This record gives sequence, C-alpha cells and structure tokens, in this order.
Amino acid sequence: MSLHCLFAIVPPREGVKVSNVCAQAHIAEALVLQAHGTVKSSLRQMIGMDSHEKELVMAIGEEKRIREVLPALKLQLHLSHAGHGIAFTTPLSGIALSTLERVSGEKTAQDYLNREKKDMKDNYTHDLLVAVMDGEATDAVFDAARAQGCRGGTILHGRDAAKEGHLLFGRALQPEKDILLVLVMRENKPRILKAICEAIQRETGEDGFAFSLPVSDLTGLAGLVKVDS
Repeated sequence: MSLHCLFAIVPPREGVKVSNVCAQAHIAEALVLQAHGTVKSSLRQMIGMDSHEKELVMAIGEEKRIREVLPALKLQLHLSHAGHGIAFTTPLSGIALSTLERVSGEKTAQDYLNREKKDMKDNYTHDLLVAVMDGEATDAVFDAARAQGCRGGTILHGRDAAKEGHLLFGRALQPEKDILLVLVMRENKPRILKAICEAIQRETGEDGFAFSLPVSDLTGLAGLVKVDS
C-alpha cells in the first residue's frame, strides 16, 4: 500500500466541493487553506482566472483512492475549462503513526512498511516546488522563478497566534512567513529550483528554504500548454 497526498488549487468557495468528492471516495479528512496566486493579470485573463484569491485543499489517503478522486474532480469542478483550478497528487515517503491509522487503517509502522511500494517512479513529468521564506522576500523569489520560465504559483501565508510559532523542518514558522508553491515540468525543475534557492539566500540569508516533491497525477491545466515554459 502506498499513500499519496492530493493537492487541489481552486477558486474561492470551491474547496468544499473538493472535500465532498474526497468524502465520497472514503477519504475522511481534507484540509482547506486560503491562498492567493502569483499569476500576472494578463495571464489570469488568458486562462480565465478572475481573482488572485484561491483555496488550497490537501487530503491524504491510499494511492488508489486518491487517484480515483481526480476524474471526479475534473468532472464536478470542470477542471478541463480554463480558470477552474488544477489538482495533482504526490507520493508520501513518511507519515505520523496517528495519521497513518486514520487514513489507511494500518495499526503499526511495520504494517505500513510491509505494504508500501518501494518503486519511486522515474516517469514523473512534473514536480511541486515548495519555498518557505519571510513574506517580504516572496516577490523577489517568485520573480527569480519567473525569469527561468515559471508561469505562476500559489502563496500560503503562515498564521500563528503562538508567540514562538510552529516549527516546519526545525525552523520557526512565524505569522509573516510565506509558503510559495510552484508546479513545474520535471525537465525545468533544476534551474527553477536553483533560482529560487539563490533568491532566498540573497534576500533572507539562512532564514528560508526550498524543496521539491514529485507529482504523480495531474489534471486541470486548461489554457496552458506548459506550466512553466
């Protein structure tokens, strides 16, 4: 058994539809986050996106169930039409045991390991780039990505009422932190990720980082021949 994470980036108030589709596929928990896009107004008009505002939905489940959700999302949210959003999945390489039992019914780490698929495919066509940085550096970091051919992305704002903030990979995530998500073709990932990392270093020093995740399934790129080139 392999676990995947579903990402759906959709217009405002459409996140509940994604959650409902997940529930119908027996994927019990879906997290809806407020976000906004980085796409310039001219490109937004071309692909039919009328607003920067977006919702990001994340759900974790067994690979088979997660993949079954994509056709339903494409149909019910009209993802084949420009401006209606995108959805994609990425495999997980690790998960907390408490979450594992909720999403898969496995009771122990060994149960999971005994069923986990070890073959990380080499035929991925896209990657998700994730960059975490101070909010004031976001524009410069995305400009660096755009200079390498990136067409657009999604920004999440870190929000935390606690004084010390949450930790993400051992780093404090303060309210002013931004998380930039960029979907790129795999062949273009090295140069775009390098540009993002260099921009983060230049703008924030050590106060930021970036990483990539393979995207296994993708739907909803209507209006764009290529995501990032």
